Amino acid sequence: MVDKKQFITLCQTDPEEVYKLFCVMGETITTLKAQVVLLNEQVETLQEAVKILKSRLDQNSRNSNKPPFRRIHQAKKPA
Repeated sequence: MVDKKQFITLCQTDPEEVYKLFCVMGETITTLKAQVVLLNEQVETLQEAVKILKSRLDQNSRNSNKPPFRRIHQAKKPA
């Protein structure tokens, strides 16, 4: 990290280098913003998948208390 005094000295002695550094920082910020957007999209996709899985789990939990098929229970009854 460059302190304030070093930064001022660098600006005075090599303004072209300072400009290059700012360009690199700008490109880095742009790249990071794009990555954040992609990560947010992935989070939304995963949240939707979790909702679907929770819904299926809830449905399976409700169905587990019911007999699977009526025919199976009818076959077990004495004739």
